[in-house]
Amino acid sequence: MSDVQPTRSPFDLQPPAPAGPWWSTWEDALDIFYAPKAVFERRRDGRYGMVLLILIALSVGIYFLSVQVNDAIADIKFAKGMAAQAESGQSLTPEQLAAARAFAEKAKSLLVFVLPLLITLSAWLSGLLLRALGNLMGAKFSFAQATMVGILASFPSLIGGAVIGAQALILDPNTITSKYTFSTSLARFLPDDTSVIALNFAAVLDPFILWSAVLLGVGAYIVGRMEKEKAAVLAIVHTLAFALMFPR
Repeated sequence: MSDVQPTRSPFDLQPPAPAGPWWSTWEDALDIFYAPKAVFERRRDGRYGMVLLILIALSVGIYFLSVQVNDAIADIKFAKGMAAQAESGQSLTPEQLAAARAFAEKAKSLLVFVLPLLITLSAWLSGLLLRALGNLMGAKFSFAQATMVGILASFPSLIGGAVIGAQALILDPNTITSKYTFSTSLARFLPDDTSVIALNFAAVLDPFILWSAVLLGVGAYIVGRMEKEKAAVLAIVHTLAFALMFPR
């Protein structure tokens, strides 16, 4: 089995390199945690297909691990939505509530099939944003290279997701009062009535998100051939912008 080659597109500024053995991709997925410079050196050509497949497979697995947490959070969101409608004088009938819950259950069962698409779109958006910001700051990114950097930099979030899911095996999911109850970010320790903007920024102060930001900076420095200071700024701006676009 060989690594998946990305299709040439107007975004690619260089031809893809010959694929390496399949196990080299798994090595990169592991090495990114403790030897990111070496990984980005090996991935300068921007090959990301197999790495993306690994990210998707692990993400789906962690989704199942975190199903109790996700269900509890979904119930909280549903209850808050119903309460907000009741306050506005638009309370639903029992039949409408039952239909809404049935729809939510169907949507949840389909999420496992939609998740790979969402992860892929997120990777491409991250690559577009990284390339756009990087080019403004003097980086030498192609779209494929920027996407590859973003994908590899997101691997620490898998550990964060596993930590959240593992908590559901130890702690009582019934204690969840918000989506941040089992979070590993600063938002976990803020009151439930904290403003949404403050919670979104606090959610960025997460060790795994900060770890990802560091990897983005390393990737920009190695692959984008940026100065270290500019690469660090790029990583910070990208992390904050992406967090605002897709709040956790």
